Amino acid sequence: MIRLSAGTTNAYLLEARQGWLLVDTGYERDEQRFLRALRRHHIRVEDIAFVLLTHHHDDHAGLTARLTAMNPMIRVVVHERSLPLLETGQNDLSHGGYWLNHRVRFLAKLKKLVTPAWDLRFPPYRLRQGDIVVTGGRNESALRSLGLPATLLATPGHSVDSISVLLDSGEALVGDAAAAFLGFAGTHHCVVFITDLDEYYASWRRLIDARVETVHPAHGRPFPIALLERDLHRNSSQDLVPFTGL
Repeated sequence: MIRLSAGTTNAYLLEARQGWLLVDTGYERDEQRFLRALRRHHIRVEDIAFVLLTHHHDDHAGLTARLTAMNPMIRVVVHERSLPLLETGQNDLSHGGYWLNHRVRFLAKLKKLVTPAWDLRFPPYRLRQGDIVVTGGRNESALRSLGLPATLLATPGHSVDSISVLLDSGEALVGDAAAAFLGFAGTHHCVVFITDLDEYYASWRRLIDARVETVHPAHGRPFPIALLERDLHRNSSQDLVPFTGL
């Protein structure tokens, strides 16, 4: 596994039978940083055979349209719930949304001041022939058919379409189903934006029950699953701040 840190979002590369599988892409605006990160590992966009999206948000799917334009042979692996959301080209708010707490909301305001162009939008992506659509709450076959010893598990709560990659080694690439980011703001391994906090913690329980050992988040460094067990339900729905725009 290779972790690519190009901006604030970690992308991951896994070696599949036909080439590299990239888990998430990062923001559109970080394209050059992403390409430099690839070059540091002597990997070209042409070497990427698959892009798997843990969910549709701008910091995870932002480069998908660009990468598939650069290498049309890339096949995108996506959950069926992501399809209509990717086509809109913006983060879904139709299912509700909350900042984790007031401290996180304040930090988001600062980020908007520093990055005025941040608007939760990304180039839309539409399903192409050859892409792989997974369904349901657990899929044992999609990645194994590509030569990867891994299971896909639905882990919603941050977004309705979130999925995680569970490797047989005990490692899990969870996207935003957990995080190691902004701990000083009281995140307790939650991501900063939540659609449904109860569902989010239920996804933690599914990861724990799946006997995951190490969590690889999209934001922050890897950490042991025991930290999710420790922090389960430490954040309260009473602390959530309704999202009213950036």
